[in-house]
Amino acid sequence: MTDTSTESPLVSIVIATYAGDSLDHLGEAVESALLQTHRNLEVLVVADGPIPIETQTYLSERAQQDARIVLLSLPENRGPGAARNLAIARAKGEYIAILDADDRAFPLRIERQVEFMRESGADLVGSAYTIVNAQGDAIGQRKFPIEPQRIRAVMYLNNPIANSTVLARAEVLKKHAYPEAYRYGEDYALWIPLARAGYVLRNMPDALVEFRYNESIMARRRGTHHATTELTNKLHTIPLYAPYKWPVVAIAAFAIAAARLLPQTLLIPFYRLRRHLH
Repeated sequence: MTDTSTESPLVSIVIATYAGDSLDHLGEAVESALLQTHRNLEVLVVADGPIPIETQTYLSERAQQDARIVLLSLPENRGPGAARNLAIARAKGEYIAILDADDRAFPLRIERQVEFMRESGADLVGSAYTIVNAQGDAIGQRKFPIEPQRIRAVMYLNNPIANSTVLARAEVLKKHAYPEAYRYGEDYALWIPLARAGYVLRNMPDALVEFRYNESIMARRRGTHHATTELTNKLHTIPLYAPYKWPVVAIAAFAIAAARLLPQTLLIPFYRLRRHLH
């Protein structure tokens, strides 16, 4: 274990939730944050608009039981970017960790990421994650590029850092906010300008988070809005590359964005193929 003082938390863990989140899954996310071996932290839970009374009751009771929980709320649903930005602005930690409301952090996650950040000099670090089904059973693992150069190299193809695994220096996220107009891809839209600004982005090879997967994920990633967001993000990666590569990046951007309009049965194999391009 590391520091135990809660007067000045070293790490602020941000969890954004909304009315559509499962209370069971949210509860597991919150408990996994509280059970970190690194104890010197705060857990900021943001309600993105009105949430069910059962969720309100759970969060209120847990906040009374554990002083490390800070409850925040937006009066209306404004999207995950706005909710996280509210928490980031209020965060007291030197580092800020992101955890999605349906995922779970392994107990050593924060301790290991803080140690890695200090040793590597990174500004933001993610990790691999274990994929679990709706019941919480492990069904696979997703890995990402580790070194900063490799992360930059593949950024035009896909999002190389999983949002729910991120730990960043607080000053970075306080200066560069999540785009609030995005309802999808807001994390990807943040990593790109960070890379363009020269921040050091890395991933740890070990899985430090359990990512909850269900079949509806692919359905939610289809449609015109998602295609437009995908295209915008990928075109914004162009300045990361030498001019000779710009046509390749542009062609890939339009092709990958168009795939968002495919039927779900075709989108799944497309995703699997693209991951092999890492």
